[in-house]
Amino acid sequence: VKIYCFEPFKKTFDFLEQKLPYAECINKAVYYGKDKGKLLWRGGNIGAIYLEYVNSGNDNIDTGEIAELTTLEELSIDKPDLIKIDIEGAEDNLIEKSEIIKNTKYLIIEWHHDSINPVNFLLKNLPNHTILLNIESRQFLLILK
Repeated sequence: VKIYCFEPFKKTFDFLEQKLPYAECINKAVYYGKDKGKLLWRGGNIGAIYLEYVNSGNDNIDTGEIAELTTLEELSIDKPDLIKIDIEGAEDNLIEKSEIIKNTKYLIIEWHHDSINPVNFLLKNLPNHTILLNIESRQFLLILK
């Protein structure tokens, strides 16, 4: 089993790299259409870091970090069997633009957009997947048909 972790925020990346020596940790964010982006924090927990390009709440604090951005297609990775997506509001960008996502057998998606109906969006953009589990329109498990 090969595990890839993408984390743009340096402090969290260092933690992942230390705690997950069996995973390939990549100090970048996955985002389509941009090369770099400012990292903002909406407070609460360390996982509430997001890119300036997504609307992830009104309260934000500049972390002082600029993230390098990449796409899944730009990386030389093996075709994954499962991808877990928790990218703080950039889910639509990834799902709409990534062929790797569209061809991955299992997807676990944490949805952060309040302005987009997730079920309609997933059915439209992942027509070859079936939603197996929907928890409060925030957590989804999908399987390729």
